[in-house]
Amino acid sequence: MVKKNNPTELKSKSVMLPKNEEQETPNKKANEFLETTCIVCPIGCNLKIEKLNNDIKVTGNLCPRGEAYGKTEITNPSRVITCSVPCKEKIYFVKTSLPVPKKLMFNVIEEIKKIPPKNFNEGEVILKNILNTGSDIIVTGSHSPQQDI
Repeated sequence: MVKKNNPTELKSKSVMLPKNEEQETPNKKANEFLETTCIVCPIGCNLKIEKLNNDIKVTGNLCPRGEAYGKTEITNPSRVITCSVPCKEKIYFVKTSLPVPKKLMFNVIEEIKKIPPKNFNEGEVILKNILNTGSDIIVTGSHSPQQDI
């Protein structure tokens, strides 16, 4: 059982209803209702997000960033993706320059897997505007397996 008010433990319970169904909440009926943990900062607030038509109410957040995260999470959830690109001599670590829609995460990873092996420089953009999301794939670092010997 997860204890309340302990920000170090993962507390996530997501419930998403289709737009045509409604769920009873304490004050009104919501078109969509979502309970999730905010990932913007280390506190990990328990957010309750209700969407009724175009009205979105976020509760449980301790700062304005949590409210903005909650609104985005119920309308268009997105994530920054980190991944690695193996090459002959090194493994390169890459990430998206901007968050991409969550529904495209696995498609983005498949595109990253297609990057031909070669040497890259840290900070280099190796794939522009991936899947027309406006986000680029950027090299953030590298590791040589020979360094482990």
